[in-house]
Amino acid sequence: PDSEADMPLERLEKLPYLTGVIYEGLRLSHGLVTPLPRIATVISMSQTIVHYNPDVFPEPRLFKPERWLGRDSSDLAGHIVAFSKGQRSCLGIK
Repeated sequence: PDSEADMPLERLEKLPYLTGVIYEGLRLSHGLVTPLPRIATVISMSQTIVHYNPDVFPEPRLFKPERWLGRDSSDLAGHIVAFSKGQRSCLGIK
């Protein structure tokens, strides 16, 4: 209602489309990729392989925040590995 008023963080965190835009940004522009995208082994995968998997993210090369608005969006969030997972995850993820 008031474009000059500050928006509290708690309210911003509850905006579904903004959340979708953030997840899509993380999915499409992840940071350092290890191992190299052209090398995949049985024991590890790079963020590129996961984030561009068409079985998980249909039309993976398109920026589509709407994919995070559906009822399956909580399942998709488990596939965001922009900060890695497990023992080698980013210390700043939280």
